[in-house]
Amino acid sequence: MSTNNFKYLLKLEAIGHGNAVAINKLKGMTLLLSHGSMAPLWDGVKNRRQWVAKISGNDDQYKYKREFLKCDYDYEKSNSKGTRGVYAIYILSPLNIYEVNELISWKNNCRYFCHVVDGNLIEIAEEEVLKWVKNYSE
Repeated sequence: MSTNNFKYLLKLEAIGHGNAVAINKLKGMTLLLSHGSMAPLWDGVKNRRQWVAKISGNDDQYKYKREFLKCDYDYEKSNSKGTRGVYAIYILSPLNIYEVNELISWKNNCRYFCHVVDGNLIEIAEEEVLKWVKNYSE
C-alpha cells in the first residue's frame, strides 16, 4: 500500500551563483552611493537563476499562479568563485504540482512540470497540469 507522504529533495546546480551574489551586492552599493542615479547601468545585466514554483491555480497574466520556493545552498563542491558546483536544494512535497526552471549550462535552461509520488520525482506534461488546476483550484 502506498502512502505517498515521502518528500523529495531536488538538487539543481546554481550556475553562476557567485556572479549573481556579486552583481546584487554591486547593485545595492551603486544605489546606495548614487541614490539611484546610476541604476540604468544595471538594467541590461541578467540575473539568471534556477527556481522551483508550486502551482496553485490559474493566473490571467502568467497562466499559472506560482508560489516560488526558497532553497538552501550547498557549497561543498563549489569552485573558488562559486560560479559552478553550488547546488540549490528544494524540498518538494507530494500532492503538489511544481514548475522547475533548471539551468543546464551558462546559456541554456530547461523548464518542466513535475510532482512527487512515493518519494520519486515524476515529470508530467502540461496537459496534466491544466487538468489538475481545473479540478483542484476551483
